[in-house]
Amino acid sequence: MRRISIVSSVLVGLGASFGVYVLFLQTPVISLSRLAFVFVLFLAFTAANYFFTLHYLKERLTTAVARKPYIVSLCILLPLLFLPLFYATPVYPINPLLRQWTDVAVQYDVNANSHPLDFSKSAVRLQIDKDVLDARSFRVVGIWKSTGDTFSLDPGMSAALQWVGTASASMLLTLQAPAASGTLTIYWDQSRSVFELSPDAPKQIVMARKFSTPWGVGVLLYIAAYILIAWLLFVLTVLFDGKFNLIKLVEGAGSSRVLLVLLAIILAVVTVKLQLDSLNGGADSYIHGAQLARHEAVLQGQAPNPWQYRVLSEYVAEGFIRLF
Repeated sequence: MRRISIVSSVLVGLGASFGVYVLFLQTPVISLSRLAFVFVLFLAFTAANYFFTLHYLKERLTTAVARKPYIVSLCILLPLLFLPLFYATPVYPINPLLRQWTDVAVQYDVNANSHPLDFSKSAVRLQIDKDVLDARSFRVVGIWKSTGDTFSLDPGMSAALQWVGTASASMLLTLQAPAASGTLTIYWDQSRSVFELSPDAPKQIVMARKFSTPWGVGVLLYIAAYILIAWLLFVLTVLFDGKFNLIKLVEGAGSSRVLLVLLAIILAVVTVKLQLDSLNGGADSYIHGAQLARHEAVLQGQAPNPWQYRVLSEYVAEGFIRLF
């Protein structure tokens, strides 16, 4: 029993503290004070849960685990069934500890018959959130002739500028490619783009990247939510086990027609809501866009398969459209 209390308390403490940090305590820079506060929260949640389970639920937990294993199975299965329906991926984090890392490199290759390549620090701009970095924020690779504000490369030479750091949800790389003969190659993580330099006039190159929430953050937050919900269900079931009979309650609810109708309506509303939330752009834009266009195409006999063969439901829908 003591081992169960220790393991469950540690898991609850980790899940609660991680969830609080991701949802409420993130900052654009690493805050040691907030990390210390999260550690204090972990200790508080762990200690409180351990004291509560060991001193108030010890006998009930032993009885529930030993004599009523269906309670444990129910508390494990219910979150597995319903949590995926309501769990939403968290927004892209603002804390560097939770962000994805990215590597950007700009390589200049100047032909031997070209004139020297010259550009200023503002010719290379990398926008991260509201911050804009110029060429001075990049690490120089190769033999550059740099004065800090200007960068120069002799004919027949090759050199690069590299930046490695945490990525924001969207990043924008803007280059004013100087007038020279050669190539400019952009390496961004696993992608590679090559541009020809013009000896007559400079050109502007713009590249944008979007990053989604790192899968590790989403998985950890999902596990944290699952642990907390499953443990809360288990504790509530154990606490109220002696005050009502779950089996008799379900049987009594099954004999009530009003309750069954109400439950069916609630489940139908939840199902329709989940379906509407899955539509691109929301229900209104989807219905008045793709759905209405497909409906008109079916009535005109011009819809692709398999929609063109489902004419009965479309005629019924058209009747209700005209009625309303």
